[in-house]
Amino acid sequence: MFRCANCGREYGLDLIAWRCAHCTGLLNMTAALTLDQAQVTDVASMWRYRHTFPLDASVQPITLGEGNTPLVKVELPPATPDAAKPQTVYLKCEYQNPTGSHLDRAMSVLVSQAVQQGATDFTVASSGNAAVSLGHYLAEAGQTGTAHVPINAALDKLAAVPDGLSLNDTGGQFSSAYEAAEQHADSGAYYASVAHHPLALTALATIAYEIVADLGQAPSAVVAPAGQGSLLLSLYLGFQALLQAKLIAKMPRLLGVQTEAVAPLWAVMNYGFQALSLMEENATLAVGLQVMAPVRGDSVMSALHVSQGDLATVNEMQIEGGRVMFERIGHPVESTAASVWFPMRAILNSEVTGPVVAILTGKDG
Repeated sequence: MFRCANCGREYGLDLIAWRCAHCTGLLNMTAALTLDQAQVTDVASMWRYRHTFPLDASVQPITLGEGNTPLVKVELPPATPDAAKPQTVYLKCEYQNPTGSHLDRAMSVLVSQAVQQGATDFTVASSGNAAVSLGHYLAEAGQTGTAHVPINAALDKLAAVPDGLSLNDTGGQFSSAYEAAEQHADSGAYYASVAHHPLALTALATIAYEIVADLGQAPSAVVAPAGQGSLLLSLYLGFQALLQAKLIAKMPRLLGVQTEAVAPLWAVMNYGFQALSLMEENATLAVGLQVMAPVRGDSVMSALHVSQGDLATVNEMQIEGGRVMFERIGHPVESTAASVWFPMRAILNSEVTGPVVAILTGKDG
């Protein structure tokens, strides 16, 4: 079940709306995620955790084999010449999903649900990854749609969008793409917004399940890019389910990374909500982080608080430097994913006592 955060109206498992039909409020799940190890199947994708998704049993998965991405142990060179020894980090390689990003998990569940409910027109706002992912899942389902893209969209990524998904260049920053997608949704299209749909959070939570399954324990800290913050929130929900199932003993510390060009969550954490009035939508290499108004910002901040987590910012030079460093160690990731390099090293240089995991959300190009 789902409930509007504003008016309290409830919706069933047949939900395909991206917001409350009565008051346009944000929709949330009415219950926490529940993970039952006995119900985990041997399916070679994230759908082995299907029992954790709030889906009707009649929904047929539209899948490309998403999830089940490798968790790679890497020995990094010493951070400084006088450092005593190399540092160990675990990289969750989400860029090895079928279309190259963690969004495949969300799109698989969203498209599966929407097609079951009869949706025939789809829309999304995207700088690259969401359009590529949605396009391929629509192609698998035999459906079509439109992606609304900002002026600084990743053209190399958009070249991989299947023909069934049209591209609409809005000619403006990311906020203009969001506005165009919402208008398209208001005209009847299914809005495949990972930030808005509660179902998307349950799909991304499978990343947490896989991390613990591979490590055999909870990590001490997890570092992830944070544009909307949906990935951080999903990880929190997943680890919360693992705690409830007594599969881990402690919530990992969550660290989100924003770019100095656009850092609303970091600004609120450090200076309060009044800081939002000073924010500007500046261009950045990490286009996936160019989000002025995170939809679930309050929930993300709460998740960070409960996990004793934090937010860090990186500048453009650090983003590019991170991309180069990840490439050097054999992980060719996009700038958004590369934003975690320096915050990851900072955690490793702290008094951390346990495994540190960094989420590599998307591939380069």
